[in-house]
Amino acid sequence: MKEIQLIFLISLGMILFSCETLVEPTLDDRQKDKSLNPQQFNYSTTKSIDVNIRAEDEDKEPLDQVYFEILKDDHLIATGQTNEEGILKNSISLPTYLDQVTIKTHYDEKIVSISKSEINYTYQSPKSTLSKSSGICCDGENDHEDDDEDGVPNCSDNFPHNPRCSNVLYYPSADQYATLAFEDKWPDKGDYDFNDLVLDYQFEIRYKQLLITEIKINFKVRASGARYNNGFGIEFPGLSNADIISVEGLQLSNDSYIELNSNGTEANQSNPVIIPFDNVYTLFENLTYVNTGYSEGHNLPDYEFSVMVDTKPVYWYEINYSFNFSPFMIIDGEREQEVHLAGGTPTDLGDQDPFYPDYKDENNMPWALNFPEKFYYPIERADIRNAYLHFEEWRTSEGNQYDDWYSNPTSGYRDEDLIYGL
Repeated sequence: MKEIQLIFLISLGMILFSCETLVEPTLDDRQKDKSLNPQQFNYSTTKSIDVNIRAEDEDKEPLDQVYFEILKDDHLIATGQTNEEGILKNSISLPTYLDQVTIKTHYDEKIVSISKSEINYTYQSPKSTLSKSSGICCDGENDHEDDDEDGVPNCSDNFPHNPRCSNVLYYPSADQYATLAFEDKWPDKGDYDFNDLVLDYQFEIRYKQLLITEIKINFKVRASGARYNNGFGIEFPGLSNADIISVEGLQLSNDSYIELNSNGTEANQSNPVIIPFDNVYTLFENLTYVNTGYSEGHNLPDYEFSVMVDTKPVYWYEINYSFNFSPFMIIDGEREQEVHLAGGTPTDLGDQDPFYPDYKDENNMPWALNFPEKFYYPIERADIRNAYLHFEEWRTSEGNQYDDWYSNPTSGYRDEDLIYGL
């Protein structure tokens, strides 16, 4: 039986949205000191970690169907079972500042350190009567009930009535959201407050053994500090259009400029692309400067919705053992005007010769930022470098210093007067 492997590489980049050039940044972002602007830095706040788990009995014989959960700070991020060789392999995406996770079974839990981008853990069952064929998962007489007849017992099946999937991988976790923050004045600078478009997102990747079958994406659009009717898209370069059965939940306007295929993906794209929304105005009652603290702006609740992508069973190894997605902003309804994460590339419908090909300017500054947890963005016209006091050290050190610059609430890390919602 093939090893159960799951690799989910989230390299979300940054998206910068368009607000008018209201105030020039107070810091001299036009300096050309390349030694302080490393050209290879992609502004990633996450790291990919390979997880290697082995389950065995007291005689060190392998145990299959052992159910595991992987957590960060008590937040569930992945589940899975061992195979016939007692092995579970996984790859997860974590904040760069995190150095340990918790691994749980129905009988045990242990804090495991991250070493050289790997987590290695051997679980030895405390029950001497268990053998390789016992298929342990729960501590009860109904351990082997399997309502959906998918070969995975109910007690270790996250979807006991859905034969298409049994386990799940969350990003960033089952009860948390990540954040994308954008500047939209591309290819100009703007005020660098990273609130032109702010949205939280959560991925739920459903799978069984090596097969992905369903992808649910939950969104909370939190802010629109701009006068542009910006849209948002996601490209899945590891999949093919034929892999997508259907896409449901898109928030497209009645007169949308987006053309769709019959399965809900965007037409005329070589890779699958979905457009969760095409005009942020329609989400916020056609108002501008929403939730940014601007004196002439508006305060509204977050706009929440979900997109469900059903796929044919897709083997991880057919997409090079990785699951990549590339988010981007569409500026002011101009479909070819895409802004991607630092180091990203345009979709087929984007400008194939963008002014800055790697979506970083001459000083290596991006137009989008991605965070593995909720990010509290600056108020209107407040440069992120003034709101977050260690952003520059993090950036110029290529992420080696102050990698918690956006999450650490202690004194000296941020100016709370310049941050919305604090």
